[in-house]
Amino acid sequence: MSENPTSPSGPADIFNLNAMADFTQGAVDRFLDAAAVDAVYGEPVVHEGQMIIPTAEVISVLGVGYGGGGGSSESETENKGPDYGSGGGGGGGGRIFSRPAAIIVADASGVRVEPVVDVTKLGLAALTAFGFMIGMFFRMRGAKHLESELRQLKDLG
Repeated sequence: MSENPTSPSGPADIFNLNAMADFTQGAVDRFLDAAAVDAVYGEPVVHEGQMIIPTAEVISVLGVGYGGGGGSSESETENKGPDYGSGGGGGGGGRIFSRPAAIIVADASGVRVEPVVDVTKLGLAALTAFGFMIGMFFRMRGAKHLESELRQLKDLG
């Protein structure tokens, strides 16, 4: 990165693309580590002749953005050299979410997968569906009521 922003090389030196690329690569690597096999499958546990392996669902979301600009203009009122202006910025954010998904049970009779049922998630889905149905009922009822009033006005006129 240039130490003097008004150097003849211009504003392109102020915006260091290599440093931003390195930062972005590091952030992406950290998020990809969250989806490693160790994060999805837990340590096997042996209990009463059964091997139990916990599994998880891992969701990783990342967003990164950068921008910059520059410009130069000759000062017409004073005989100074070219004025360089530039700016840049960046930002990002992300989230890693994991929840138990299933357990794998291996014993003498074979291997089976038993899902983990999230009762809270099922309850929220049911409430959302019920709310949607009630909303659509009142919306459809309101449209029929409006239609009948328009017919009455048309008959009067």
